[in-house]
Amino acid sequence: MEYMAKVKIALIQMLIMATSI
Repeated sequence: MEYMAKVKIALIQMLIMATSI
């Protein structure tokens, strides 16, 4: 479960970085 949570956080961070450009 922790792995999935970390993956979701990583994806969200990538989306934020992509949209902030």
